[in-house]
Amino acid sequence: MKSINKKLKIAFIINQFPSVSETFILNQAIGFIERGHQVHIFAKHTKNCNIVHNNFNKFSMAQRTTYLPEFSNSKKIIRIKALFKLTSTALSNPLKAIKIAKLLLKNSRYFSYPLFYTLCNFKLNQYDFLYCHFGPNGNIGAFIKLLGDKAQLISVFPGYDLRLAEEKGGWIFEPAFENSDKLLVYSNAYRDKLLKYYNHPEKFGIIGCGLDTTRLPLPQPKTDDAINIISVGRLVTEKALHHSIKAFAKAAKVFPEKSLHYTIIGDGPLKSQLQQLANELEIDKKITFAGNQDHDYVVEKLVNSDIFLFSSESEALGTVLIEAQATGLPIVSTNSEGIKESVRDGISGFLVNSGDVEALAEKLVFFIKNPDIRIKMGQAGKQYATENFDNQILADKLQSIFYSLIE
Repeated sequence: MKSINKKLKIAFIINQFPSVSETFILNQAIGFIERGHQVHIFAKHTKNCNIVHNNFNKFSMAQRTTYLPEFSNSKKIIRIKALFKLTSTALSNPLKAIKIAKLLLKNSRYFSYPLFYTLCNFKLNQYDFLYCHFGPNGNIGAFIKLLGDKAQLISVFPGYDLRLAEEKGGWIFEPAFENSDKLLVYSNAYRDKLLKYYNHPEKFGIIGCGLDTTRLPLPQPKTDDAINIISVGRLVTEKALHHSIKAFAKAAKVFPEKSLHYTIIGDGPLKSQLQQLANELEIDKKITFAGNQDHDYVVEKLVNSDIFLFSSESEALGTVLIEAQATGLPIVSTNSEGIKESVRDGISGFLVNSGDVEALAEKLVFFIKNPDIRIKMGQAGKQYATENFDNQILADKLQSIFYSLIE
């Protein structure tokens, strides 16, 4: 059992870092660092470098991160760069260049310049684990192993991977499926869906999204009868925020005398459409589109709100729902996929069918009319989040999964 005490060297291979909407990756990295493991992150440059979590600086994450260069969209430029990169690799390490060329010729449909660049620059056999978030990065880890790296490969499929598989076919993640030593997902619902594309349940594990519940206070005592409703998420199609806005509009009509306000934190391509919808429903003065914000801002808004509203049509688990519950907010949400594993329907909130605006509005109205029940269910949610999704609990679980592969 010597491996249980071994300090691991772990390479995280991820997309944007730091990312406002993916704090769970930062939390996992910090969990390993706090347990004495060495962590290095390979990532694309973040698009939100001006908004970072406090722990990013506290744990010197910038010094632990290697960023890939920006890549052109021009196929001609990509080919030229690839040729130069292969030539320079051949001059410094001819055998590696030959292996890369053969590997990508054999698997040409998976070729991308980020993959090619990573293979050329990645130093083999420097880590105990390649820990790849998202299926495309799992493929990168798979090709690193196929080059001869001896590390264990763990690929994580948080959510959007499933949509890619449904659109393009399961073959798109075949390298990650076949070469990973462990495949992790955030809910049983997503595991069951991925099993349609890779029917090897023994390779799958469930690992939730952790958060630091110790620094998330309960909602502040109310000093007036205003009702503050809040949503947090990217303004993209699958989040279906137009349903939330319509539900809020219906609830606002029931209480014309009450001060109701709805805050939406997040940004995305649908922002102007959602703002236009708010104007059309004549509730634009009751809605704030706050855009992307740092974590402290989000927490402050959560603890000063009364209800968390969520209408996503596709969700692996719903990390933001867990965080909302950890601050003591009752939930009104759709019941899509993994959400049923992050919110206890009728105990910490209410779940309704995806797209059912009437039901969303009905539950909002219920909570507005019943503040005692609202508070009671919020407290139940806080207990559930603390007992099941605290960073330390999940970090220990993730460490155990890693150790189980080298025992």
